[in-house]
Amino acid sequence: MSVKSWIIKYKLYHIPFWFTYHIIWWTINIGSISTVFDHIFHSAYSTKFLFYVIFQAIGAYLNLYFFIPRFLYRGQYLLYLGLVLGTIALTGIGVTSGYYVSAYLSDLSFEQLYNRSPQDYWEIYCVNALSSTAASMTLAMSIKLAKNWIQADQKQRMLEKEKLKLN
Repeated sequence: MSVKSWIIKYKLYHIPFWFTYHIIWWTINIGSISTVFDHIFHSAYSTKFLFYVIFQAIGAYLNLYFFIPRFLYRGQYLLYLGLVLGTIALTGIGVTSGYYVSAYLSDLSFEQLYNRSPQDYWEIYCVNALSSTAASMTLAMSIKLAKNWIQADQKQRMLEKEKLKLN
């Protein structure tokens, strides 16, 4: 198996997508791409960054490859909505824990690192983690549903062409 087919088979090309998405998100929030790269590669923020990437990717893929085919496509809309909202909430908890892990692993206190108290969990969760998680899952779902719609449309067109050929 070639490297290219291995990368495609295991969808490893998604990894650069998730890193790029989060770099863009951080750049919009911080305002400087150079500051973002400095945070990612030269500070304790790298751990927090990895928590965002990993947990949000897990939440998105759970939605894309489990919830959508098993619940959304089968018309179980309320169950699907509840599962997605629950996944966003739980993913937000995972993301928020990255703040505390990064502070624990660094030489800085939580206050020094984030200019806020460790007791500000709810604010970090609601303001930072939930909005980012909802955005990442919405983007991933939009891409997947658009891709599925395009494929279904192409298949329908092909079937119509074949039907015309037979008549």
